[in-house]
Amino acid sequence: MAIVDANAESKPSATLIVTNAAVYTVDKQQPKAEAVAVIGDRIVAVGSRADIDLWRGPRMKVIDAGGKLLLPGFNDAHVHFIQGGAQLDQVQLTEAATPEEFAKRIASQVKKTPKGEWILGGRWDETKWSKQELPTKALVDGVTGDTPIFVERYDGHEALANSAAMKLAGIDPKTPDVAGGVIVRDASGNPTGVFKDAAMPLIYKAIPP
Repeated sequence: MAIVDANAESKPSATLIVTNAAVYTVDKQQPKAEAVAVIGDRIVAVGSRADIDLWRGPRMKVIDAGGKLLLPGFNDAHVHFIQGGAQLDQVQLTEAATPEEFAKRIASQVKKTPKGEWILGGRWDETKWSKQELPTKALVDGVTGDTPIFVERYDGHEALANSAAMKLAGIDPKTPDVAGGVIVRDASGNPTGVFKDAAMPLIYKAIPP
């Protein structure tokens, strides 16, 4: 009489096995492994080659990594990890539903910012305001003083600088626009503080690394 392990029968087979690899798992309990089993788009097992061989099945793909490094990764259509992490310590303007709230949040950030440091961040959206107009340096100059700020719109294609930031960057009414970018100006030709696309580096270059 043959005795069959019911668990072995019920366990599904992998659709992909990567073996003979130097797997870095990012798991402190088991930082290294030799092979990985995948079903569909999910990793179902990580371990030794012998462990992962138990997941072999009739319809699967096997990749011999030849001892090369295998790392876990992210699958996302469009994401900015570095910027996202940096924003944790920056001023948050996403929920600023009025120009007054916008200025209030920046004023609060000024109090926490050491002298000489820049205020960055933002993610503001003027379309949430009852009067959907771009913010200007006049909105924030009164609460920022000599603390330079450069805060981006939520889409990353525009940013607002105050007078202190523009002074450090050497921006004045005579500063020309750059190819692919715009320095937004008022009716008199003076920069309002908003810089678009390729004009944004005119300010960024003045920010210490």
